[in-house]
Amino acid sequence: MWWLCLYFLHSVVAAVSNNGTEIRPSRRGFARLDSTSCELSGSRRPLIDVRAMVINPNPIELPGRFKVQVEFKIRETVDDHLSLSLEMHKKFHILFGLYTWIKIPCLKASGIGSCTYDDLCKLEMFNGTQCHNMITGEDVECQCPYSKGHWRLPPTDFLIDEVPELPGFLLEGDFFIRANVKRADRHVACHSTTLKLNLHQNEL
Repeated sequence: MWWLCLYFLHSVVAAVSNNGTEIRPSRRGFARLDSTSCELSGSRRPLIDVRAMVINPNPIELPGRFKVQVEFKIRETVDDHLSLSLEMHKKFHILFGLYTWIKIPCLKASGIGSCTYDDLCKLEMFNGTQCHNMITGEDVECQCPYSKGHWRLPPTDFLIDEVPELPGFLLEGDFFIRANVKRADRHVACHSTTLKLNLHQNEL
């Protein structure tokens, strides 16, 4: 989903906050996020449809600040549990331009990897903000259960204040992430995201 790339970026670079903490110089680089829709099997329309995601700036300087605004449509009121399964792969280069995608297993301690969450409403990112109703023009509390409609989240500020000193082959490169949302045993939504991390010791 739209927030998946942010969640992964938060986990990888370790320190995302909304306060005014001073940015401490360390390793520098950039992260570029590209979000795309994906098709459900058959001809079903997705229950949750991400219409737009604006990240400013993109690429994101590391360390640095950025803003995210998201617009999405819910085709029916969600008043029961939705589960989320993440499929996360990293691109590894072999030889002579050949490469392969390796699936990252779920690292539960950090939340990175191909993890499954039984109830989306228990994740903090889904509660405690304001949604703008694109039809009525009203702003309402945006939290579970979500009502049918066309919604837009306000721009949210994020701060990445430090990049960890990990080997480049682990942290840098191309990642592909696919989110599959299920209602009981039925797939109701999916979204995919590509993330490119490029870190340099002494330059952006």
